[in-house]
Amino acid sequence: MADNYGLHKVVANVRVLLDDGSAAVVEGDALTTAGATAGYYRRCDAAAEAVSGFAMGDAASPSADGGTSVLMDISKENIYRFPADAGSVTQALVGTALDIGADGRSIDINGTTTADLLVVSVDVDLNTCDVVRV
Repeated sequence: MADNYGLHKVVANVRVLLDDGSAAVVEGDALTTAGATAGYYRRCDAAAEAVSGFAMGDAASPSADGGTSVLMDISKENIYRFPADAGSVTQALVGTALDIGADGRSIDINGTTTADLLVVSVDVDLNTCDVVRV
């Protein structure tokens, strides 16, 4: 019998509502409640916003609060890969808790305001960090 290694879990997903002031959401975007209408989520669009989870699909910008929804991965086990927002990643970043970048699709390799993304590996050639939520 072969060894059975690898990922063995169900991804935790939640259906969330987006704020009417948000831009469209693209799969993989970091989502937050910061700056959103109370009770809604939106795409991170500023550095150091607290990351609530990651979009599991695309959603158009709604015309009113709750006008659209998207699945959000709220697990803390899944690994997400993002480029550095500026500068170059180094091996020394592994084990460091950092912030989301200003566009919600990059890592602020110098930011530790919220420190809610833990770097588990880096690719210095691609200038990317693999992160998990903490």
